[in-house]
Amino acid sequence: MYKRWFAFGMLGSHSRLHGSTAYRVPWLFDEADEAAGNELVPGQTAVDVVRQFTRLKLSLMPYLYEVGLLPHRTGIPVMRSMFMEFPDDPACRTLDRQYMLGPSLLVAPVFTYSGEVEYYLPAGRWTNWFTGEVVDTDAGCWRHETHAFDSVPLWVRSGSIIVTNPEAMHPDYDYADDPLVRVYLDEKAGSVADATVTRMDGTSVRFHAERLADGSVDVTRSDGAPVRVEAC
Repeated sequence: MYKRWFAFGMLGSHSRLHGSTAYRVPWLFDEADEAAGNELVPGQTAVDVVRQFTRLKLSLMPYLYEVGLLPHRTGIPVMRSMFMEFPDDPACRTLDRQYMLGPSLLVAPVFTYSGEVEYYLPAGRWTNWFTGEVVDTDAGCWRHETHAFDSVPLWVRSGSIIVTNPEAMHPDYDYADDPLVRVYLDEKAGSVADATVTRMDGTSVRFHAERLADGSVDVTRSDGAPVRVEAC
């Protein structure tokens, strides 16, 4: 439960380990597993899971900080019901075990010990954050999967730019300083996407991506600085 809920908790607006009567550090859960005779799978211990999803959230801070400004500016929450983003899709009206993290990331937390999870991808083109799998669906589709402790359904909506910093080791850094820009565009030439990154001093940088006729992706930033790009 600790490992499943930690992955869920880090893919949200507020993340912290706390408890009024227990010390929540991950290595204590590994020690308890060992004491109970449970096998610790390399890469999937509580320490491994906490490390992986903490680093994931740190890398996403340029995106999450910008999304976090929206409640103040527009009243739109960071974690959104599927129906809020897809009001014309009847299947999204009753979905309560998945959500959109900002406008671009779909998260379906795993709540079972076995790792089984069922979730819905609305119509469109989606790319799996971890595996790079691409799903094109005209009318939406249901998926049933089994995930190890180090994985969770995390999908990126087409038409998105996710500005990241995979090297980040703490949350408060210059989000526009040499980020890795992950671009998710349709295959059609002329497809475009835009994103803004706001620094903590209030200044911002605009990123623009376009699919060219030869299939490549051109990415520019408003301040003219070079851009590290990963076309997904």
